[in-house]
Amino acid sequence: MKGINNLNNRSIAQTAGLAALSYGSLTRILFVLGVSSSIALGLVIRFWFLSQSNFPLNDGGLFYNMVLDLQRSGWILPAYTTYNLDQIPFAYPPFAFYLAGAAQAVTHASLIDVFRFLPLATNVLTIIALAFFARDMLSSRTAAVWAVFTFALLPRSYEWTIMGGGLTRSLGFLFAVLALHQAYLLYTRRNWIHLPLAAVLSGLTAISHIEMAWFLAFSLVLLALFYGRYRSGILYTVIIGCGAVLVSAPWWVTVLMQHGLSPFLMSSGSHGAILDGLMSIIRLEPVTQIVAMVSILGIVACLGRLQFFLPVWLVAIYLLDSRGGATPATVPLALLAGMGMTEIIMPFFGKIGEASLSRHVASRAAGSVVGTFQRLPQLNLIPIALVLFAWQAYSITTGPETFFLTSLTAEDRAEMAWVQNNTPASSRFLVVTGTAWAVDRWSEWFPVLADRKSVATVQGYEWLPGFSIRESNYAVLQACATAGATSIDNWETATKAPFDYIYIPKDAYAWSLANSLLQDPNYVEVHDGPAAMIFHRVTAGPIG
Repeated sequence: MKGINNLNNRSIAQTAGLAALSYGSLTRILFVLGVSSSIALGLVIRFWFLSQSNFPLNDGGLFYNMVLDLQRSGWILPAYTTYNLDQIPFAYPPFAFYLAGAAQAVTHASLIDVFRFLPLATNVLTIIALAFFARDMLSSRTAAVWAVFTFALLPRSYEWTIMGGGLTRSLGFLFAVLALHQAYLLYTRRNWIHLPLAAVLSGLTAISHIEMAWFLAFSLVLLALFYGRYRSGILYTVIIGCGAVLVSAPWWVTVLMQHGLSPFLMSSGSHGAILDGLMSIIRLEPVTQIVAMVSILGIVACLGRLQFFLPVWLVAIYLLDSRGGATPATVPLALLAGMGMTEIIMPFFGKIGEASLSRHVASRAAGSVVGTFQRLPQLNLIPIALVLFAWQAYSITTGPETFFLTSLTAEDRAEMAWVQNNTPASSRFLVVTGTAWAVDRWSEWFPVLADRKSVATVQGYEWLPGFSIRESNYAVLQACATAGATSIDNWETATKAPFDYIYIPKDAYAWSLANSLLQDPNYVEVHDGPAAMIFHRVTAGPIG
């Protein structure tokens, strides 16, 4: 009898062990499948935009020109970029420019294609980086899956990073997420192996994108305050900072030697105000109502657990980086969404699922694979995932990001080539589109493709004095799109910026101005192409 009892006990233990093993294996499999599916979904969404054109999305003209400058200088940092035929300091963090040049050399692709696909690849790698970060920071792998899924869907996680100008933004974003992950592991596990990785990745962030470096800097301070409040933790923080300074030294030392502190001082003054950050918090940018609600539930879950880092981090991003913080804010928003799903929504659905099962059936299935599935309430949330996917698929074709994520057409590029071939090299142009400068793809690419001076283009001038004045002048000029020719003369008088031609894209919002110029004897229409109208000024207005 005793032998039979031992055998039964051993059988029960083996059965329990197999059940536990099957449950653990299944959760790991679901984690891999969930993350892989989210990455695939993110890739499909992002590639959809790139497939609409054979040219980089939206911006990137400045950086394209800077890569050409590097190539012409033998890969030695020049003092100035030739962009817009002006003396703009070549002070921008250059790592992405070197990477783009290397990618072109290795793949033998055109530089235009590099600007199309390299930002996309880097942004997809950021999804993968977030998956590892979420796995280690959040309470469960299920929460990590939901965080990655949310991040892959959030438009702001890719809008500004898959554009042509995303060449630098996406790389800085990737290195910042990787650095934060290593710093978190360093502070929580106290394993020195993560220290050099955090330092090097921080330095790579600094030589990729200044705003992402600022985001990383204050995020590291917050991580240290919440997880590194011990003697060696303080030392870790100092070493990470020193390591980042050393890794990025070849860039900033060169700029200091060529231009002094002026470019850095000018660039630091071009950020938004804290009030803008407060408004972003109120609107909870950049999320839709669905993600906003789930993220708010995540904040509630964090506060209930007395875990304050993620909510504080989110608020800090909006307050300290009001200009570009909406992109890095997608990281804590996604992590909070994972918390909201697993801590509040999933338990609610799990209770509903358990209530629908018979106690008899549940007890019989407890040690089986069926029982394992019944103990995974996340499977009940598949319909929600499908709804979210449908929402995102709909927003791709109707959301505001569709305007940002568009390219210059072949006709646009042909018009700018016409300018290069048919106007004097010294010509000065006003490019009037009626759009904000950050999404004015015509104004940014015109100096590159037309090889002519664009009087009001803003890109690149944050490194020079008077950037805010230039922004204001640009905005006033674009307001002329809905006014008459007299407004252009008034703009010239106020800004003391002479010009010879006016370039008006037909896809922009300047038809009122175009019609007025056709009636004004001071302007002659010299070109009316498929994508643009070009007017030559035959009499100079008063400069004042």
